[in-house]
Amino acid sequence: MNKNILFNKFVPRILLGASMQKVEEILVEDLILWSENPRDKFSSKSSSNVQIIEQALEDKSGKWELRKLASQMGDHYDFSELPTIVYNKSGIPIVYDGNRRVILAMLVLKIYPKFKNIAFKMPSCPKELPCCVTDEATAIDNIWRKHAETGSWDQISREIFQVRFRKQQKSVFLQLDEITNGTISQDKSLNQRFVADEVLTNPRLKSIGIKVENNKIISRHNEAETSQLLNEIFNLIKEKKITTRIDRTAQLSELVSEESKSIIEKDKDKEYQEVESSSVCMELKSAEDSQGTVPAPTKMPQIIESKSAEDSQGTVPASTKMPQIIESKSAEDSQGTLTGQTRLPQRIKSKDIPLFGEKFSLKTGEPANLYRDILDLYDFYIANKNKLSDRFPALIRMALRLECELIAKCANSVGMEKLVREDFSKAKELLSQNEKTYLAQNQVNENNIITLLQTGAHNYTGSYDLSQTLAMSLIVGGILKLHFGK
Repeated sequence: MNKNILFNKFVPRILLGASMQKVEEILVEDLILWSENPRDKFSSKSSSNVQIIEQALEDKSGKWELRKLASQMGDHYDFSELPTIVYNKSGIPIVYDGNRRVILAMLVLKIYPKFKNIAFKMPSCPKELPCCVTDEATAIDNIWRKHAETGSWDQISREIFQVRFRKQQKSVFLQLDEITNGTISQDKSLNQRFVADEVLTNPRLKSIGIKVENNKIISRHNEAETSQLLNEIFNLIKEKKITTRIDRTAQLSELVSEESKSIIEKDKDKEYQEVESSSVCMELKSAEDSQGTVPAPTKMPQIIESKSAEDSQGTVPASTKMPQIIESKSAEDSQGTLTGQTRLPQRIKSKDIPLFGEKFSLKTGEPANLYRDILDLYDFYIANKNKLSDRFPALIRMALRLECELIAKCANSVGMEKLVREDFSKAKELLSQNEKTYLAQNQVNENNIITLLQTGAHNYTGSYDLSQTLAMSLIVGGILKLHFGK
């Protein structure tokens, strides 16, 4: 035996035979979280425990819910379900299942000082946790049985797991999610099994002249028409005009609008050609667009980030801040006539959001000149919109793309896309809470901002949503301030 192996504190446990599926107590500080967990997408397979905990606390996917798990446990750590552990070739214990429970233990025990100021109550926890130790194949089978077959995972998570660990080919459903920058995985109405198995399949999509192959959209139509058709199908699902009981097996070509039917008929004899993925922009309808305004009884708590003393001194990054939930009450709420209802945030209206946000001063130069020109163009539209086409806002979105290119040029950046991606988070930090909420309402985020800007430049018919354009302008305004603000 190699003498060095004796110094590995995990080796004796391996020699006992992990594949026998036995219960073993392991120090929490020795456990390594699984970076390939289907619950969330991590930037790298080698993501550290700190990076994974940060992402779990931020919980953009809404799948971690650490606060809820801690609340369910109460005062004492719950051992009724054990983490599943697999020792890797180096003898390191990897947490294949039970990552949420292990993260809670790490937070309770303050394994990482960065997270010592957590704003929610957590259960007490010992320094060692009982774990189910096994081999990788058994762990994968157990995870599939526990999560995928019981329905605790959404459809995208199921499919990612099948591709990574069960040697399945990527479905059209999963490919479309990747091509559209997570449009499906971010929307519960789309992220369903029947949509994957019966709607977003090549046989169904071919009826509208579209198919998906090798993570590429192949279409008989041009870029704008392809975007229009896909958006229409996605919105039919969101609006529940395609469900498990309604039109789940009908040809998609029969369900689209007359305008879309004309496009399909016009192009039916054309050859299939690859469509540039970046030109396909999904503009899904919100609940308000589909059903009118949100009624008062369905208001949700307003979320405001609370800062600790350490936050104020800059020692804790923004990504680790936990939201403080403050419920906003209407007059009727105060009188007690609307109790026990689910509350949603009041929807912020476009008229309350100025283009670029509040006006600001810039250093003299081309970006400042174009900024003023875009404001003038917007003022002209507001004053004359009854006389103008409803697609006039597309010109404003095109101007935002031009502004971003000009900023990159004048800031000596390597390119517009790189500049926008790198500055998005910093620009967002400059926004008010209402402006951040408006971004979320209009589905403008770090993952799709480039696609939205490209749509403005290349797809006139697909970029006339004024609300989304205003939301995009908030980020462009923030980037302007970062590079040329006085």
